Amino acid sequence: MDSDYTDPAIVESALREWGEVFRQLPRIDAVFLHGGDPGHNAPQPLMALLAKETEVLHRYHPLAQMWVSPQSFNQTWLDDFLAILRIQQPVWLTGIVFGPQSRISLPDLRAAVPARNPIRHYPDITHNIQCQQCQFPVPDWDRAGALTEGRESINPQPREEARTFRLLQPHTIGFISYSEGSNDDVNKFVRSALGWNPDRDVTEILRQYSR
Repeated sequence: MDSDYTDPAIVESALREWGEVFRQLPRIDAVFLHGGDPGHNAPQPLMALLAKETEVLHRYHPLAQMWVSPQSFNQTWLDDFLAILRIQQPVWLTGIVFGPQSRISLPDLRAAVPARNPIRHYPDITHNIQCQQCQFPVPDWDRAGALTEGRESINPQPREEARTFRLLQPHTIGFISYSEGSNDDVNKFVRSALGWNPDRDVTEILRQYSR
């Protein structure tokens, strides 16, 4: 969120700020940093910063993981990011996260990212209509309904969540959902249940949720 991570003074300030947060938390399993939304930094300074932040993280939480997403990257930045993964092979980086505002599809990202880097899905279960963040717009939604309800209305889509989960699951090692509140509660429950057992019947999952 800082202005320029090529400035050594800003980097040192960020290291102190993050380190104080890391120090105070009793346990951290993983840190996930968005390449964009929020923050928009080119891959080279971003990855250089994260390499240093990982050292600070491991000072307090030696087993904690570092993940990053190429969200909001333009084509040049995406190419630079993939080159870093292929050529520099950063050992501090646990894996890649695929979420909204990704320039290429999840299968294409999996093909482009070295096999040693796992990919975690960050599915957008909360937005309903085509906007910068929306990853899965409601299909064939009545225009009046879409304009009335808007981008973050209550939006249970159990069958669609199951469909996209099963379609994209083979390319990932799991997921955390892009959730922004109780409006997407059903979707969150369906994905969590399928994450535990992908073969579960969706109707039975909904019965469990309603109980």
